[in-house]
Amino acid sequence: MASLPQDDTAAERAQRIVELDLKKAAYRFTQPPPLGVPQVAQLPPQERFDAGYNQAGTNRLFAIAQNALAVRARQTFDPHDHIQDFEDYFQTLPPPASVAHWRLDVYFAEQRLSGCNPIVLRRVKSSRDLPADNNITNADVQRSLGPGHTLVGLMRSGRLFVCDYAMLKDLPWGSAAPGPKRLWGPLALFYWRDPGPGTGPDGEFVPVAIQVRRAPWADKRVFTPHDADSKGWMAARMVLQQADATLHEVGTHLVRTHLVLEPFVIAAERNLSVRHPLLQLLRPHLRFILNINDDARNLLLNPGGRIEQLLGCTRAAAFDLAAEVYRDWSFWEDARLPAELATRGVDDPAKLPHYAYRDDGLLVYDAIHRFVTDFVDHYYANNAAVVGDGELQAFAQELRTSSKGKVKRLTPDRNRIRTKAHLIEVLTGVIWTSGPQHAAVNYTQWDMIGFAANVPLATYRDIPKVGDPPLSDHDLLHLLPPSGLTHTQLETMYYLGVYRYDRLGHYPAGTFDDDEADQIAHAFRSELAAIDAEIAQRNTQRRFRYEVLMPMLIPNSTSV
Repeated sequence: MASLPQDDTAAERAQRIVELDLKKAAYRFTQPPPLGVPQVAQLPPQERFDAGYNQAGTNRLFAIAQNALAVRARQTFDPHDHIQDFEDYFQTLPPPASVAHWRLDVYFAEQRLSGCNPIVLRRVKSSRDLPADNNITNADVQRSLGPGHTLVGLMRSGRLFVCDYAMLKDLPWGSAAPGPKRLWGPLALFYWRDPGPGTGPDGEFVPVAIQVRRAPWADKRVFTPHDADSKGWMAARMVLQQADATLHEVGTHLVRTHLVLEPFVIAAERNLSVRHPLLQLLRPHLRFILNINDDARNLLLNPGGRIEQLLGCTRAAAFDLAAEVYRDWSFWEDARLPAELATRGVDDPAKLPHYAYRDDGLLVYDAIHRFVTDFVDHYYANNAAVVGDGELQAFAQELRTSSKGKVKRLTPDRNRIRTKAHLIEVLTGVIWTSGPQHAAVNYTQWDMIGFAANVPLATYRDIPKVGDPPLSDHDLLHLLPPSGLTHTQLETMYYLGVYRYDRLGHYPAGTFDDDEADQIAHAFRSELAAIDAEIAQRNTQRRFRYEVLMPMLIPNSTSV
């Protein structure tokens, strides 16, 4: 029966200590270079994928192989010599959603709100929120939005937003045929436009301008949707998409879900007995994280692995980027959705009426918070019970210790968990990050990045500088990855982006050995079902459907 350690008999506490000593031998912290991020020293056998998971992986590999054979057969007769040929890479696999919409500027803008990296967008409240090397002027704004618009006016409206990829601008470029690759650190402005012909009742989100090159480059040409050289604008869009995907794969996805969760798995197993109700709660939400992270290190981050093959920077640069994102991440500000949205200034629907990631995410986050609150209230009578829980306190101590969990800002109380309120926030943040947050950034990969013309993971030629001739169709084609890497990108996104092991809030029989806890979980599932219906209704009003945060499509954990 689940119990807190302080409520056990002396014999039961002694048994818990023996159990935890065995688990501490199996789950050991290490922080190897070059990242220095906490990870398990050796993967415990009990953390490995089960037979069903492995069979699903085999099935996906078979589907990928079938598609590859069909693509090769087609390219024998229809060479890869037009942009449209990128649409022919889906012979036996279903085409990603972006195939139908990728040329539309409004869809390009939509990907800041419901794409695979929806956490870059920030509201521009004043000129201080624009990068110092911003070269976008009033003239650029007017070319996009029409006469009378100015940067200051857009800022004052509260509806100007920036995506800034400056942290990429100095990363060394990778090299691969037909290399060398390119990777820029662009910035882009977006605007929520008033309702008008062709927009929704609340208006629409539109791109304003893209600046590809930054200081110290002398040429800082700005591209807008209405430039005469439309292929230059399309090239600038591809460069921005590449930057967004690079930051997504290395930072938003790998670091901010997979890697930051690993210390929670290790610390939970080392310090919480199988009798502890919090371990019973957390285990389904931490399932397979150690194994999938181990695979990432061996198959994606290894020399010659997918990161080195597909991204525009070198492998060493990808590690540098990951380390920088990890240094910037803190639990209290980044793992709690309302706080993260407020930090970026995108929490106000009056300023940004449509933001599917925010709007659907808050429904799910709030439901998790209520579930966790009920669960904590069931086991902890007051704050003194939290302080008196020795296993919980040891768990928190290992998380905040720099030589072990290395978690920054676990709570504002010197990283300690000494109140029920802080415990609820920590548990909610872990479950949100491992389930819904990972779902939002993982299950959008197939639809967005699976189609390389929409999001190339690397670009292979320069875009025009001031005074250069316009790009041709041939130039635009050869900005994108060659055929072999296009299919490698496709198969990687398919493998990662279509499989769901389980379903949020649906726990295996016996997860909780307490009838009251089972009832709390049942109420949680009922609320999630109502959220499914609400999001389904929202999607009938949206121009582009957003389904990855429907609870029925969210797994419990970061399991792929």
